[in-house]
Amino acid sequence: MLDRVIPAGRVAELMLSASSGLLRKAELFDLYEGDQVPAGKKSLAFALDIVASDRTLTDVEIEDEVRRVVNSVVQELGAQLRGMPGS
Repeated sequence: MLDRVIPAGRVAELMLSASSGLLRKAELFDLYEGDQVPAGKKSLAFALDIVASDRTLTDVEIEDEVRRVVNSVVQELGAQLRGMPGS
C-alpha cells in the first residue's frame, strides 16, 4: 500500500531504475482502493518481466531482483508491502 497521490507510473519508474538490469518491464495489473485499504491509500500490483539475455536465471537471482526493486519502493515512497512471500 502507498499514498493514493503517488502515481503508479512513478512506482514503475522507480522499480526500473533500482533494477540491476534484469527487470525489463514493470506493468501495473491491479489497483485497489476500497474497504480493506486505509483512507488515503491504494494497493497496487505489478507484473515484473525479469530476464537475462545470456542465461536462464535461478530462483535466487529472481528473488534478489524482486527484493531489490520492492525495497526501493518501500524506502523511497514509504510503501507498505502486502502479500509477498517472506515479507
